Amino acid sequence: MGDSNENTIEAWRRVHLRLTLAIIQSRDNIAAQKTKKRCILEEMCSKLMTEQATAKKLKSAKRAAGQQQKVHAAASETARVAAPQGSSGNSAVATQEQIQLAFQMAQSLNNGAEKES
Repeated sequence: MGDSNENTIEAWRRVHLRLTLAIIQSRDNIAAQKTKKRCILEEMCSKLMTEQATAKKLKSAKRAAGQQQKVHAAASETARVAAPQGSSGNSAVATQEQIQLAFQMAQSLNNGAEKES
């Protein structure tokens, strides 16, 4: 009966050891899956943040280009209106008044754009 009892105890020890190893392996597998999921989510988040930053930069660049076009249009209109009627080859050279007027118009456009933002 002593051998039978020892065999039973030994069998339970082997079962316990296998179950313990299975639990350890399962924990390792779960940790690996969590790490994999975290890496995938971090990569997705990084891509989204990059796309958002790119979209924001593109929107800002478009806004700046639009403001620049407005400034150029205003400056050329100012130069056309302020140019003397009978001038010949020097009509492309802006006077100090034309430059100041164009600068004031650019500032007002810039202030208007800042208020919109």
